Amino acid sequence: MANAWVDKGWSVSLITISNSDEDFFRLSGSVNRYALDQVSASSNIIQALSGNIRRIYRLRKALIASRPDVVISFIDMVNVLTILSVTGLDVPVIISERVNPVQHSIGGFWEWLRKKAYSRASALVVQERDVRQWALNQWPELNIHVIHNPVQLKLQRIVKEPAPMSGGKWIAGMGRLEVQKGFDLLIDAFAMAVPDIPDEWGLVIIGEGSQRRRLECLINEKGLEDRVLLIGEVAIPENYLFQSDIFVLSSRYEGFPNALLEGMASGLAVISFNCPSGPAEIIHHDIDGILVEHENVKDLSVALSKLILDDRKRSELKSAAVKNVERFAMEKILPQWEMLIENMVSRCSSERRLIK
Repeated sequence: MANAWVDKGWSVSLITISNSDEDFFRLSGSVNRYALDQVSASSNIIQALSGNIRRIYRLRKALIASRPDVVISFIDMVNVLTILSVTGLDVPVIISERVNPVQHSIGGFWEWLRKKAYSRASALVVQERDVRQWALNQWPELNIHVIHNPVQLKLQRIVKEPAPMSGGKWIAGMGRLEVQKGFDLLIDAFAMAVPDIPDEWGLVIIGEGSQRRRLECLINEKGLEDRVLLIGEVAIPENYLFQSDIFVLSSRYEGFPNALLEGMASGLAVISFNCPSGPAEIIHHDIDGILVEHENVKDLSVALSKLILDDRKRSELKSAAVKNVERFAMEKILPQWEMLIENMVSRCSSERRLIK
């Protein structure tokens, strides 16, 4: 979004609590980059309090320096810090929840702070209808909008660099190696399917995280060392997606799964747990993808086996997936953000004139 807006001539500043060394994706040189380097662990409540006061102070300084017409904040705790940072600055703040808050707890204290702080926001963006209902129950007076994640459409299946995948056919999963993403369930489902599918099929999981060791142990336990690859974090996941035939989303919960959109945009037949939230708003079951019962490993294994053995069905799902995902293209999602931004800036300007 930042890159798209500077390409249109907007002045965009990107502020993160973390250091810029943690940047992963390419950011246009025209974006003003503020990296606050304020990520640190706290061993007690005094350290936590002082750390967050320092973050608010640094964030407020960066916001003042960037002189924004509007501030957009992403992710629960950062949203709270941002709202506190703009106190008295007379600038509209659009906050955004990026995961399902019903499934993802941020702790009692932060939940209480969020309850208080969000009511002071100009607008809240969520990614799915169920999350919007949660927000309406919390803040009935808040201006709440559903805007889905955008995806870059893959117009050509070109592998830019060779990926370390041997010949054969591949099932792909992608995401952080964390409990939320359910890769343990995917490995279990693949192991159950192995006796029924050709030996040429393997599973590749793209991403890194704290569950790597646990997943490696599970792969060894199932005797799948030669069939399952954990390749880590990569800059160009298309190298792997374009060499795969099936994409599986095995998450226990989501906000609105970009990985699923990426798989569909890359022309893969997709299977997903019908988890909260997002997949059911993306996939039309048995038309452009397959939805299986949430966390039902046996059903996922059966769906995998059937799709692997049915070349015609895979081809149909691939074609339908690419057409379906066009509704999430950047050129269709970005104008929704722009309309919201323009409305918030206009409303703020009107309120200033009324005060004068």
